[in-house]
Amino acid sequence: MPRKAAHFKTRLYAPLDAADRESNRPDFAIAIYPGRLALAENSIALNPNIKSHITPQTPPTFLLQNEDDHVDSIEDALSYYVGLKAANVPVELHA
Repeated sequence: MPRKAAHFKTRLYAPLDAADRESNRPDFAIAIYPGRLALAENSIALNPNIKSHITPQTPPTFLLQNEDDHVDSIEDALSYYVGLKAANVPVELHA
């Protein structure tokens, strides 16, 4: 899961200096063979834990997924793609 892209507002530690007060939103995200994003097998419904963090401020994203991956299915990438499109986030999917 592109965690930092979807959860960039969450800090992992308290700010220590001025650099820590800068935005930690990445300029872009690349998710290669993303997994565990769909709500269920053979579904493109996005997991609500991810969906709740997708906003128009989510960084532009490049998705790459093999259509015959036997571990993480194409539906995982498709569900994230649809979620990003719904939030008007620039996204590109290559399968």
